[in-house]
Amino acid sequence: MSVQWFSPNKTIPAITIASYGISFNAGCLPYFKDVESVMLGCDTTTKKVHVKLLKNEEGSGFSVPKIDEKTKNVRISCREFVQFIQLKFKYDVSKTYKFFVDEVLENELIIDLSSPVVLEKKAKSQK
Repeated sequence: MSVQWFSPNKTIPAITIASYGISFNAGCLPYFKDVESVMLGCDTTTKKVHVKLLKNEEGSGFSVPKIDEKTKNVRISCREFVQFIQLKFKYDVSKTYKFFVDEVLENELIIDLSSPVVLEKKAKSQK
């Protein structure tokens, strides 16, 4: 059995998928150091999203903003990719879904889409 230990001082890496694209939370930021762009892929058999982290113009992909100490998250506009996820996995993109990063490889984040956390949107008057 493989145990994953968690620290109360660190945020668990997660992504949020919404109609506009994908957001990576503060827990993902250490993986974005020196990353200029990302490539997004999807394995429809295993129901996983692969995010390839590209440095120094290794290939074309979605641009990533420069990360500094004030950065709280990374947002990528990729409506077409979200629509592909909606089509293949029957997610209602009018809702926002959060997924935890399942695996981290050398230059790749893998996210399992089989266990979403649906985030309820609050009306502006409730904020």
